Formats: sequence, structure tokens, C-alpha cells
Amino acid sequence: MNRLFLLLPIISFVFTGCESVEEISTPETSVQDVSQQTPRQTTSTLEQKQTISGIYQILSEQSKMYWSASKVTGTHEGVIRVPTGLLTLEDGAIVGGNFEVNMDTIQTTDAAGAGLDPHLKGENFFDATNYPLSTFVVTSATKEGNINHVTGNLTIKDITNPITFDATIKYLADGKISTTAEFTIDRTLWGIKFGSGKFFQGLGDKMIYDEIGFRLDLVFTKAS
Repeated sequence: MNRLFLLLPIISFVFTGCESVEEISTPETSVQDVSQQTPRQTTSTLEQKQTISGIYQILSEQSKMYWSASKVTGTHEGVIRVPTGLLTLEDGAIVGGNFEVNMDTIQTTDAAGAGLDPHLKGENFFDATNYPLSTFVVTSATKEGNINHVTGNLTIKDITNPITFDATIKYLADGKISTTAEFTIDRTLWGIKFGSGKFFQGLGDKMIYDEIGFRLDLVFTKAS
């Protein structure tokens, strides 16, 4: 891929909101598009479970991070596995958390992105061999209604920057909880400059936009 968008060698999570190159797409459009890739489970809002407190651990097989990035001539989107993570709640509000993203599992799901994955995992982008994990750690959070305003540190390729995003929690009928959030990062702040118009001139239609859009779709269960 001659351009990109993160979400990282793997992100060690905790929600935080931030900001490709061969074929990547604009975050605003793509994040909405990607949101249609996963079916939702039947849930009731956390308003019915305001007293939920405790530490919850991620269910990796049910949790994913979706990404979307664009270049001048098109957009790419895909998914990354989230193998580990914890979420701490007090009376239904997020008070802490973290998660990791396995950058070696980054996958392009759009038809035009065939063959792009090795490029995204390579040195020009996430360099998954040397930086297999990206992480996110929550540093602060406040709750308004059913929305959690989360701030945290996102680390990709050993570079850490703060991000902020809004996260929504839902209570699942089987006693689990799900968390969804969307954020956009500027990949160049994490040293991913390939195809960026900020750093290279005369790229023409080879230019890759700096923004990468992410959507977290995570499922947790109460830690034992």
C-alpha cells in the first residue's frame, strides 16, 4: 500500500481518540463504511445497568479494530485483531483501561486492496516485524449521559501521542459488555510518512492522505 493509516503495530488499549500509502481512504467516509462490516448483538443500553462496576477483560475472538485510509485515487479499509485488553468501570462509567493491537494481523478487506497487506506490515508503514504491537492506555475519562469522553496514550512504533474519543458502552443480554468508539489520527505523528504530501513533493495522484480512521468494536466479560 502506497499510503496508509495506522491503528498501529498493535495498540495496547485504552480508548483514546486520534488520527496510507498505496491505497488508502478518507477517514470520515471510510469509518462510516466500515461500521457496516460487523453485525451487532442484541443489547440494552447501560442506562439500565448504572451500577456496573469492576474490571472486565477483552474477548479477543469477538473484538476488532476497523481502519480506513485514503489516497488521491481511492480508499482502503480493513481490520486488525485486538488480542488483549482490560476495561475498568465504576457505576457504569469508564475509569481506566488499555488494549493491544496486533499489527501483524492487519488485513485489507476491500476488493481493490488485494496484495496491500505486506506493504502495510512493512517498514514504510507499521513495520510489524519490529513493532508487532500497538497499545492504548486510558489516562482519564468523564461520563455525560451514555457517552464516555476518553483520553489516553496511543503507542505505535514506540512513539506515543495522546488521543481523545467518545466511547459508548452497552450491556449484552449474556452479561458481557460491548464498547464502541471512533477516532482519527494523523499517521505522520507516529513516524509513518510514506507518501505524505507534508514531507514529499510532486507525488501527484500517488499522494496518500495523512489521516487514518479507526473504529473500535470490543466485547468484554467480567474478570475472574
